[in-house]
Amino acid sequence: SEAAQKVRKQQYDANIRKELFAMVERTKLETDDQFELRKLFTDIQLDELGRLYVGAKQARLGLVIDEKQADVSTMDFLLDPIPETELAASVQLLAKKSSDFANIARNEDAILSARINHPLDEMRQQNFVKLSLLLRKQAQQEFDKETDATKEEKQNRKKATDLFFDMIDAGLKSGVVDAFAEAHPSENGKNTIVGGILAVDGNAFIEALKLFPKASKGQKVELNVDEAGDVKIHKFTAATKEHALFNDFFGSDVIYLGTSKKAVWYAAGENALVELKAAITKCGEPNTGKADDPVADVVIKLGPWMKLRQALHAGDDEDEELLKLRQFAVDAFLVGDDSLKLNLKRVGDHVEGLMTGQPGILRFIGKMMADFSKENFDD
Repeated sequence: SEAAQKVRKQQYDANIRKELFAMVERTKLETDDQFELRKLFTDIQLDELGRLYVGAKQARLGLVIDEKQADVSTMDFLLDPIPETELAASVQLLAKKSSDFANIARNEDAILSARINHPLDEMRQQNFVKLSLLLRKQAQQEFDKETDATKEEKQNRKKATDLFFDMIDAGLKSGVVDAFAEAHPSENGKNTIVGGILAVDGNAFIEALKLFPKASKGQKVELNVDEAGDVKIHKFTAATKEHALFNDFFGSDVIYLGTSKKAVWYAAGENALVELKAAITKCGEPNTGKADDPVADVVIKLGPWMKLRQALHAGDDEDEELLKLRQFAVDAFLVGDDSLKLNLKRVGDHVEGLMTGQPGILRFIGKMMADFSKENFDD
């Protein structure tokens, strides 16, 4: 009943939320910025949890582990809201329009194949804009701390950052996130990625691009090197010294960026330009998507990305336990069988989710359990 919902909201706001937020404590190696960001993430998550606590008729999470299946772990999710609640209204926003990128086929060898077409209600718009503002502020502050950049370079980095986040904020306030990404191994042993995101005005990104060469030594931008449909394609060459791991992962310092009124595109790696133009052309054909397609549909091979993550933070002053856990993940996932799949969709008035994982996930959990046992129970 409405009265019971009010009681739950009072309980949550007065007690549960405060107790959960009080558990967020700064770690020894955490900077002020990192702690501020983590607190905001927690605040956003608590908003989501509160709406679920008040407005859910049923919220169910189930886990099945079956060693006889290729996907040994299966987690299913069901969210059934009480009618005429704020939660029900947010569910009703889903599955109203097919993705603008629905024509893009999934690569069978993908190390990442992701689709998201998620409308944002007022609460989520406000929260993501708060997050955007904080990230913008912290980026600007980091530029001031840099010792290897001139005053002019710092100013241009700030201008480019403002233009980028202005575009992000406009997209968030439009009320929908519609994006895709496809990454796969290339013949040269590296990887290729192609992706795109719907924008209020993708052409606004050009002004930020123009500032890149003035923001860092060694960066180059060539505008309008090619085109596909109504998309103008630009070539950005990153500074190898600053992006060495980018070259290691994609085999090139070049990123192709496409801009149009309605979207921003990107591609890197072997045959990146060819694959980018093919994707743009495909999306110019009649849309084959359906309004009730999944809200999120992701397949990721964890090994390559964990290896990149570990390399990016090698030498960082991070917590030893965290570094050890990441290494466990690298060791577990690089053996293979490391795919994780997520599918989230609206079915009628409720939401259903399914996540499946291959044996590498259990190898990772096993390594953590073995380490915990060794440190806490072995003589």
